[in-house]
Amino acid sequence: MRFRYDKSSKWLIEHHADAILRLAGLTGIRTWKAVNPELVQPRQLPDGLVEVQLEGRAANDLFLLEIYTYPDSRIPGELADDLMLTYIDRRRLPEVLTLILHPKGNLQAPPSHRVASPLGWSGLAFSWQVVELWKVPVGPLLAAKDPGLVPWLLLTQLDREPSAVLHDARDILGNAMPSELESLQIATQILGRLRYNDEGLFAILGGKKAMIESPVFKEIIAETRQKDILSILRGKFEKVSSTVEDKVKTIQDDARLDDLLFQAATSSSLEEFEQKLD
Repeated sequence: MRFRYDKSSKWLIEHHADAILRLAGLTGIRTWKAVNPELVQPRQLPDGLVEVQLEGRAANDLFLLEIYTYPDSRIPGELADDLMLTYIDRRRLPEVLTLILHPKGNLQAPPSHRVASPLGWSGLAFSWQVVELWKVPVGPLLAAKDPGLVPWLLLTQLDREPSAVLHDARDILGNAMPSELESLQIATQILGRLRYNDEGLFAILGGKKAMIESPVFKEIIAETRQKDILSILRGKFEKVSSTVEDKVKTIQDDARLDDLLFQAATSSSLEEFEQKLD
């Protein structure tokens, strides 16, 4: 389920990063574009890099976006890595936004991190903007009438019933581009289920039936199962060839993926799994 949140978040970064930056209080965005994160490090990618043209600034600003489902002790180290990799690649230090979707006990994401050498001769200090979404008031976000903000609304600080928020959200989605409407509706349901488990609530946006029938959701489910298959194979056999990985990632059929999940768990060797894959 966590991968569904990750997948939805990354789609929103690619298509509505300006709305995400608005969650952190950034205004005056004239234009923006997502930057291919593969330029940073192929095997260690941030969730998103965005170049933003702000009003009153001649040069574009670079923003690095990381979205976490819950606070996590790994966050400071991962953000420090992202900052260093981006700076090495771009020779520019990006602004960093860390968006946390839902609380988890007493855990918190710190806004800074320090690293010192063993003898203390050198050190590095990092800092970033942390936004805990449940502390962001929903009212100003609804007033903005931005379809890109809709998927995040149910995770914010609500001043009305969640059903009333979704009714308002449905009206706002009427202004969305037709090509993005379904994806925004599905992302709203996926993210909203992190906080609410109420089918009657999500029926306002078509409910589970509409979500399951959506090609976008089917793609997310297929990618989740592909990831599970490859994780099992790596856990059992350590290395998985790029050929096997590429073949698994092309399979979309539910029944076939279910069978491969079983084969990955029961195969005694990678070669045996490859035979069944072929």
